[in-house]
Amino acid sequence: MTDYTTLSNTAVGVGGLPSGATVTALRDNPLSIAEGTSGAPKVQSAALNMAVITSPGVLTGLERVATMLCMASAHQAGEGTTSVRYRRSTDGGSTWTGYTTVVSATLPGGSTNDRTVVATAQISMGPTYNAIEFESGVFFAIGIKGVTP
Repeated sequence: MTDYTTLSNTAVGVGGLPSGATVTALRDNPLSIAEGTSGAPKVQSAALNMAVITSPGVLTGLERVATMLCMASAHQAGEGTTSVRYRRSTDGGSTWTGYTTVVSATLPGGSTNDRTVVATAQISMGPTYNAIEFESGVFFAIGIKGVTP
């Protein structure tokens, strides 16, 4: 990985020639940021057109998003069923489709065990859908890919 160098305001000031170390830092710092070097500033998810949420939650303004990538987990303690579900909207959340189950955990009657299931899913969005709601379960991360100009 490329080293990250913190530059002072005087290192890049007006009216003088920058030192060789300053020029090297100006060359290497963008690389170290992109590589995620320890000590380098981190690129924020907004800059990558990504979002990270936990459910339940609603994301709107997704007109340019082609696909949502998600990792979901459902946990059931004792008998019964639990699931992780989402629904989509074509009008910014005024009306919604029916729910789609990403993953579910079911334990038979009389069970005293716990069960956790994890799944990943690609959820098709654009150009039809522009909002998504995560109703239940736990979403570890949600990334947005395929953002159109």
